[in-house]
Amino acid sequence: MTLAFACGLSMPAGPLLAQVSTLGKAAMPPVFADAKTAFDALGDYSPELGQVKILKPSPLHVQIKAEVEAATVRISPSVMVEQTAEVLAYGLFRMFIHTKANEVTVTALPVLQTFSDKGSTEKVLKDKSVQVRMTRAQAEQIARNVVGVQNLNDLVAKELVGWGWSKPMQMTLGQGRGSKGVDPTFLKALGLQVNSPK
Repeated sequence: MTLAFACGLSMPAGPLLAQVSTLGKAAMPPVFADAKTAFDALGDYSPELGQVKILKPSPLHVQIKAEVEAATVRISPSVMVEQTAEVLAYGLFRMFIHTKANEVTVTALPVLQTFSDKGSTEKVLKDKSVQVRMTRAQAEQIARNVVGVQNLNDLVAKELVGWGWSKPMQMTLGQGRGSKGVDPTFLKALGLQVNSPK
């Protein structure tokens, strides 16, 4: 069998084709030497742009900005809770997956962003910051009992570029089609509380 490409190149289909088809199954999330290297490589939150700060390398303590557009929060206040949960989940679970840390503390710092013709402004809500400390064993327990996956690596999935949340984690975080918001059990596991509208 031969594979033909649009540019006219053809090559025999053999072990290479088999390797490509099994790549997704065999791919394991990368583990980096430290948190800064992990954040730089993953590219979701930038230390250079001030979105994430390593407050302490060991035991690891990171601060991540939970950035939300102010206009969106006015329309739907729960968006701030959802973004805070996303930031906490990212800092905690991604650091356990992508580094060898055994304990992680994450401070989620809510930031309201306002965009106008004159540019953008940020309002940091320090009084609304949330801090969560977790051990690797606690994170594994949440992954199994709340998200419903076997281990921490099952929380992420290989994408065309980089690593994103797996389907079970997306559902837990309230992302995707038909979402009803962040799973209340997950929020409780992180120590967050959502007040129902009266």
